Amino acid sequence: MKHILKKNLSQAKRLPINIRHSKYFEFNTMIPLIYVLHNGNLHGMEQMALATLDGLRNEFNPFIFAPEGDVIEEARKMGFFAQTFSGVTDLTMKLWLLLVAHKEFAFIATELNDSYSLILLYAFYRRKITHLHVVYGCKDVYS
Repeated sequence: MKHILKKNLSQAKRLPINIRHSKYFEFNTMIPLIYVLHNGNLHGMEQMALATLDGLRNEFNPFIFAPEGDVIEEARKMGFFAQTFSGVTDLTMKLWLLLVAHKEFAFIATELNDSYSLILLYAFYRRKITHLHVVYGCKDVYS
């Protein structure tokens, strides 16, 4: 395992994020809970994501990924590991780092592309993943 981490850490130097000072490779007993949002605003969906992570912080190690915006700032204020991403490829690279570092995690997504990225990575790494896809914006169903 150490040689894999060493190899991936050396490759990660070329990635657009600084993992040397991050929680990507911080090992603790809690399972990471990764919440990926499609929007960086701080509206209802994003507020519920933060409330969910806050409610589960004693059982999981919370991570939140979202485009740049208010939700990232609020998540950092709450003490969560919050990382921005700028597209599917960028998110996939960041998820790859977590798959390398952890054998098990929980994953919540709000977009199908995010779930597809995870499924693609799972095909290579075979980690134990609990996956939940959150559906939003159902107001048209009742109108």
